[in-house]
Amino acid sequence: VATKPSLWFRYSETAAPPVDTAGNSGSLGSAGDGVYIGNTTHPVAGALVGSTDGATELSGGTVSVPYNAALNPAGAFTVDAWINPAGSGTGCIMQEMINGENPGLATDRTGWALRQNGTGLRFLVGDLYGAPFYYYYTTADGLITPGVWQHVAMVYNDVVPTLYINGVVAPTTVTRQDAIAMTQPEIDALRIVPNYAAPLIVGDRGFGGWTFAGSVDEVAIYPSALTSGQVLAHYQNGTSATPSPAYDTLVTGDGAVEYLRLNEA
Repeated sequence: VATKPSLWFRYSETAAPPVDTAGNSGSLGSAGDGVYIGNTTHPVAGALVGSTDGATELSGGTVSVPYNAALNPAGAFTVDAWINPAGSGTGCIMQEMINGENPGLATDRTGWALRQNGTGLRFLVGDLYGAPFYYYYTTADGLITPGVWQHVAMVYNDVVPTLYINGVVAPTTVTRQDAIAMTQPEIDALRIVPNYAAPLIVGDRGFGGWTFAGSVDEVAIYPSALTSGQVLAHYQNGTSATPSPAYDTLVTGDGAVEYLRLNEA
């Protein structure tokens, strides 16, 4: 130590180093556990009113869950989370999208991403030839407020994504990557091609940029399209000082396969 080496491996470890794990409370179990990577602070004050359950603050860091086919259904699915953005920038809340995992096709962006888009919410759908843009995206503008907790959700019923903010369906526009608004028949013909290799990432798109700044809580993926009543119930439960049942019971009861509470010490 006195010679101040910049690198020094002693090779004297007798056990694997501890991993900063984000536990999965969904039905996938420990196969859906994630890892806190980079600049994360946890726990911080969480989203749920009247609860001591914590959340995670991201300042360039992410939470990454290894690829699992159960998190990438071919048909209907739902994702939801509570977010408290630090500002009105562009940041990826969560994504399941190919970003370099296909060595034979650099443009492959199969999968999806849910991101904060300034003061709006945007759900992007990729395809094999999406780079540097995406096949299409659904945008809800002007409904995200920095500095406060809000519930966001995307419900896909095998036709077109529906965005919810604080339990209410948000008015949206659907746009192709060439920035041309799509007709209703075009929208009805769209299908999401599942990601087949990339991890679930909370807080980034996986290869730089779109870093979410702020706090994230109660991230969940469901292998079904939740009803509007179920999405509203999540928001109402999380904002109630006397929720019944508890929020985690509601989420697991709705069939979450992945459920990151992001409350680890």
